[in-house]
Amino acid sequence: MALKMPKARLAEPSGVVTTVNADSYDKATRPGTLLCIDNRCDARLKHVRRHLQGHSKVQAHFARNPNAVHARDCKFDVAATVTRISDRSKRFEPDRDPIDVGPDGTAVFRLNIVFEALANLGRTTVADDAGDRDRESVETIAGDRTLTPYLRRARAVLALLARLGDSDELRSAIRISYGGAVLPWQDFFYGPGELGRLYDRLRVLDGRNKPIHPVAVVVRPKNVLNTVRDAVVNCKSEKLRVESGGDLRIVPRLACRPPALAQSLVDLRPYLVCTIPRPRRGDLNLRPAPGATAFADVYMDVVSRNQFALWPH
Repeated sequence: MALKMPKARLAEPSGVVTTVNADSYDKATRPGTLLCIDNRCDARLKHVRRHLQGHSKVQAHFARNPNAVHARDCKFDVAATVTRISDRSKRFEPDRDPIDVGPDGTAVFRLNIVFEALANLGRTTVADDAGDRDRESVETIAGDRTLTPYLRRARAVLALLARLGDSDELRSAIRISYGGAVLPWQDFFYGPGELGRLYDRLRVLDGRNKPIHPVAVVVRPKNVLNTVRDAVVNCKSEKLRVESGGDLRIVPRLACRPPALAQSLVDLRPYLVCTIPRPRRGDLNLRPAPGATAFADVYMDVVSRNQFALWPH
């Protein structure tokens, strides 16, 4: 899958350069040369209309022309961006670096280290609830190291994934590591409309008595429900037809602690969230009868703003 860009620069025959959106661009009425949206890059692009790919809807986007190359300082140059992220990670010891670039130039994103930091963050009580301090600025991991560098590295990778989408360029530049093994991209990333695939993956893990691993999933927040312990962001559900003949309505719910994190999620805008799903007890074994609909709640803990990024596609 090629890298998808929602906007591009259009160099018109008159010499004027404007910004165009993929969902409204029409080559017949807007002639000219399409260029990368990054002003530092003149890679030529092509427009891809909205279409169906199998059972999935592919939104309109711009893609790089064959043989076109992004500039090294372009934010859409995957290899250069990964290198910059890893260069900023040099403060870590080799075995504690959240992202490590191997001799072949491929980066390994170590989710064990990231989620160890998140677990420490989730167990910490905020001393001053009335203050405006970021929780992550006062908490530590491995002695005197702050959690912030670990989570910022994770946020940089997550932002890159959100910006580029699930592309061949990204898959070839970054491997995902968790539990001492490489986690396949298809088991880690779930794009728009793929909650059913995520649910199927959770059922497979449950059937094999294996622990649930971290995922990056696109969700669309709807509203916030405040509870005693946290704020739960209810997200748009998706319907899945199951083998029993009925329908499952899969409902993602983001359990945000501290509750103020929920206010960072804008209603009805899609976000890419990195978390470990927590299906409600029994919801992986639902068997609705033909014509009936059952609801499966999938909770996802969010303890840091570094766990999510706006999905712009």
